[in-house]
Amino acid sequence: MLLAVLFFFALAVVVGVPLSQRLSRAVASGAVAWDAIAVTFLFLIVVVAVLATSKSDFEIAWGLVPQARSFGEGEGPAAASRDATAHAEGPAAPRSLEELLQDRFALTPRECDVAELLARGRSLPFIQKELHISQGTAQSHLTHIYRKLQVHSRQEFIDVIDGVMPDQGGE
Repeated sequence: MLLAVLFFFALAVVVGVPLSQRLSRAVASGAVAWDAIAVTFLFLIVVVAVLATSKSDFEIAWGLVPQARSFGEGEGPAAASRDATAHAEGPAAPRSLEELLQDRFALTPRECDVAELLARGRSLPFIQKELHISQGTAQSHLTHIYRKLQVHSRQEFIDVIDGVMPDQGGE
């Protein structure tokens, strides 16, 4: 990893310094304007970002993946609609958390495994040991889960889980 960073740093210096000198000379001679250079580089940055983005991240960013609810808006019409739908389903057999997470948030089966342990209050080190995965893999699953559920903290995650799971206890 460090070698790759050093390589790209060296590449940026080797390419960037002569390029900036040539661009400065072109601007000084009046052959090109700085705004044209800026627009060109902005276009190149957008192209590289699109090429470097995975399909699922691209779909999420552009709203192409249907979302179960808008998080962060608090309670409102969306929540009332969701509650009405849940009650309209009637006394059918309660669905598992895994089914709900896969259907509503498009979590992978492994992300569901991690999410179920998180919902039970398990720590990331516990999840790593339980599922026999590395720290990086566990962190990656956590990042994907948070992105797909549109949450930023463990508490927000638990709030979403509480909102989608039907009451399990007696009244």
